[in-house]
Amino acid sequence: MPVYLAATLIYLLFIPEQLHVRAVGLYLPPYRIFMFPATLYLLSSAVGGRLRFVWPDLLVALAAAWIWLASYMTSGEISTAMNQGGAHTLDIAFAYFLARAAIQTPRDLRLFLVLVAPGIALMSLFVVQEAVTHTRVLQRVAADITGSPYRLRDDIRLGLMRGTGPFPHPILAGIFLSSFLPIYLASGLRGWPRTLGIAASFGGFFSMSSAALLGLLMGGLLWCYDWLTEKISNVTWSIFLFASGILFTTVEMTSNSGFYGLMIRYASLNTTSAYNRVLIWNYGTENIAQHPWFGLGYADWVRPSWMHSGSFDHFWLIMALRFGIPASMLLIGATVAGIILLAIKSSTYRKQDARLMRGLAISLAVFALGAVSVSLWLSVLVWFFVLVGISVSLGVNLKREIPRTAIRRVVSSREAPGQTEENRLLPPRRR
Repeated sequence: MPVYLAATLIYLLFIPEQLHVRAVGLYLPPYRIFMFPATLYLLSSAVGGRLRFVWPDLLVALAAAWIWLASYMTSGEISTAMNQGGAHTLDIAFAYFLARAAIQTPRDLRLFLVLVAPGIALMSLFVVQEAVTHTRVLQRVAADITGSPYRLRDDIRLGLMRGTGPFPHPILAGIFLSSFLPIYLASGLRGWPRTLGIAASFGGFFSMSSAALLGLLMGGLLWCYDWLTEKISNVTWSIFLFASGILFTTVEMTSNSGFYGLMIRYASLNTTSAYNRVLIWNYGTENIAQHPWFGLGYADWVRPSWMHSGSFDHFWLIMALRFGIPASMLLIGATVAGIILLAIKSSTYRKQDARLMRGLAISLAVFALGAVSVSLWLSVLVWFFVLVGISVSLGVNLKREIPRTAIRRVVSSREAPGQTEENRLLPPRRR
């Protein structure tokens, strides 16, 4: 049942914003309404021992608490703090802890991937259909039913309209779908779930977003590199990380714009949006330096008058701008912890499970890197922290299937004379 709860949450993310509920000043998407009764499951999991508190959990809990405090300090109103703090607590902390409680073994994750594959494929199909036919369907029909505003722009890039599906913005659709590619590639699933998941992830291309294209490219290349580490003994992740560190340091020291500016400039499909992101970084960091602890809240940030748009395409930076540097750093810490824990613990699992955990780490790392050019909100923000929660759960190994090293210890201690470990693990021959 816990895995079914997590899958239900993902399906609720696919409901377009025109069908979301607004009541007594509160914005309540269906997934937030679902989280209220899901709180009972979280409490029972904590009391029953299924959800055991680990140190990355503390980072997420402190980040949620800091958002409440920062919201009150910038607004001076308890109602505003409850509205902003409550929304982010549901989207970040509750999503994280629900994933922590629901998915705790590689088998749980594979079942989850099988359950959500049809929904992801259907949403991907809507994105592709919009891009090719230049016609919105899902959100336009939802707007006609409810009378809620339909605010999407029909942007055309390379002859394709930027597909959106049920998401508020094409870039969110793209980064959401592309994040599934490394996971399904490394899942170890067979048949239609793996094929459907991989095919659906390529729907991110039709969002015509540079972040989605970068996610697909980097996710695929890193999965290929992981495959090479299994085939060639001299190819290791340590070498890759060392080379990446050298490259990053060299670019930072020799380039005028730094690594971030260089990446934005050459990895963007639109030169205007690339330049705007550089400006966001420059003026955004100035605003944060003036309000480092509690940020600006939702007040307008200071920028030149000719920067008419108030959009802020940098998730980690906008969290610091709104709620202070501590909130952003705590969430970055939890994300990095999930990646590192997966990388360390994967070596103790048998090959298929270890491959799945590395695929999950690749997905989270590429997603977190893509967030430097995307502002995550609503459904995609929830999915990101579900991904962080799953990563921490599998990384801490509090409840796990029997890992490879444990099998070896048990078998070696009970090995019969003349019988090797390999023969014991093989099925008996037919007579």
